[in-house]
Amino acid sequence: MDLTTVSGYYFQRFLGQRLITNVNSNVTARLTTAQANDLYNNQVVGIEANSSKNATSNGQTQVNIASGKTLDVARTDGTDKGGIGVFINYGKS
Repeated sequence: MDLTTVSGYYFQRFLGQRLITNVNSNVTARLTTAQANDLYNNQVVGIEANSSKNATSNGQTQVNIASGKTLDVARTDGTDKGGIGVFINYGKS
C-alpha cells in the first residue's frame, strides 16, 4: 500500500464504529508478516468491524457477505500465524 497517496493515507486511518458493511465483491488480504507488522499491528484480517460502548444491540455492527463472494485472507510467507477472514467486536458485554 502506498501511504503517500490520498487513498493509502485514508485507508490507514479510517475508523468507523457501529457500521453495517455489505460486501458485494470478493476481498483479498494476502500479506507478508513484515507487511502485517509494519502496517496492521501484526494482524492479517480481511474485514474488521468494531462497535462501541454506546451500542444498544449487536445489530448495529454487521458484516454481510453477498452470496457467492469470497474472502481470501492469508500470510504469504509460510508463517504459522495465518489470518482472519472477518473479525467483529460488538462492544457490548
